[in-house]
Amino acid sequence: MRVKIYQMNADRDRHLIKFLGLESMKKFMGVDSVDSSLYDEVFNAELDTDNLEEIYTRFNTEKHPLHRGHALSVSDVVVTDKGAFFCDSVGFKQIEFDESQTQKPENLMRVLYV
Repeated sequence: MRVKIYQMNADRDRHLIKFLGLESMKKFMGVDSVDSSLYDEVFNAELDTDNLEEIYTRFNTEKHPLHRGHALSVSDVVVTDKGAFFCDSVGFKQIEFDESQTQKPENLMRVLYV
């Protein structure tokens, strides 16, 4: 299954909301949605699971060679075939997330990982 991970870019995070839980972020920002434009794609590959807890564990205990970010943490977004999920203080919450507003590094090399 295709899994994408997005993490907030510190340079675009002018309000210092990276690592805040969803409710705290909403209170601080005064809006009910996550601002997709603050995020960078840091992982995009096929995995053998779509279980969010397994993905969380995997990206905190193992380093995947195609992962360009920090360990999966609060405020990160995981996108699977089932939708977009915000990594909250406890568990994941499904959210609306516009991937077209995110940024991807332009100097990436395509790699086939077997």
